[in-house]
Amino acid sequence: MKARPRQAENRVAEILSDFFSQYGLSPIERIPVLGRTGPDLTMNEAVLVVDVKSRKAVPKGVFKALQDYPAVWDGTLIAFPIGNLAGALMNNKGQVGRMKTSRTIHDWYQHMEEWTGEHTTNGISALVLHIPQMPYGNAALILKQSDVGLLVDRIRTPKTIGRGDGCLRLGEGEVNVITPMDEKRIRLTERDYQKIREWIGG
Repeated sequence: MKARPRQAENRVAEILSDFFSQYGLSPIERIPVLGRTGPDLTMNEAVLVVDVKSRKAVPKGVFKALQDYPAVWDGTLIAFPIGNLAGALMNNKGQVGRMKTSRTIHDWYQHMEEWTGEHTTNGISALVLHIPQMPYGNAALILKQSDVGLLVDRIRTPKTIGRGDGCLRLGEGEVNVITPMDEKRIRLTERDYQKIREWIGG
């Protein structure tokens, strides 16, 4: 991999980790390129599945729109500057502008949706778009507008056990095992619940 995309992935991971740390979530890291077909960054308690695109061909309309609003959307996808997620994502007061629909961005996003569906049970697909020479804080985090509430809820109240290399999210009749590389669901039976109660009681 060329040095610039690798640097972009590292810097994006650092900025997102700084943001996550404000809410007590684990940091994320760049995934080495060898054999990689999915996201560029590891996952934490939020199970955000991120593909970083840093290239001249990135559509520039999203960045122009973000000059006037803290968040912009095209009717399906919504974008936030990664350097201001605490304000634009977590404390947005309805200040959302419009951006033009980009077939390129939607195609990239659909590719991540396919990977997320195959390798996670409740992952949230996302892109981070960046243009070379742009300050990394101005890069745009893009996800489905319908996933925003879920992401905010996971960040504010992770409802997980463990950190770092692995954690568990307890659900109704199931537990999700989250690692930096994937997420798997385990269905729980009444016998499983009994074992858990015995372990806790013991």
